[in-house]
Amino acid sequence: MITFEEALNKAQKEAARADKVVVRAKENAEWWRFDAERTDGQHAFDDGAGSVYVNKQTGEIRKLQLWDVDFTAAFNETSTPIDLA
Repeated sequence: MITFEEALNKAQKEAARADKVVVRAKENAEWWRFDAERTDGQHAFDDGAGSVYVNKQTGEIRKLQLWDVDFTAAFNETSTPIDLA
């Protein structure tokens, strides 16, 4: 099992690879999701790059993929926001 801080650190590294930062987080019983965005305002459309799910038990990273509708829908139905402040 990994801690939220360890998961956030992994997510921040993935976001940085896409020149983004983590701006939001949500969780359910199995996963944390970290949404990454650019902060420079240069792109009107966000492609989701740098956003990831991190498994709470194994630390596995699963990249956010817009076409993975079943996984994303199931996560959204069971998740709650996390305050990153």
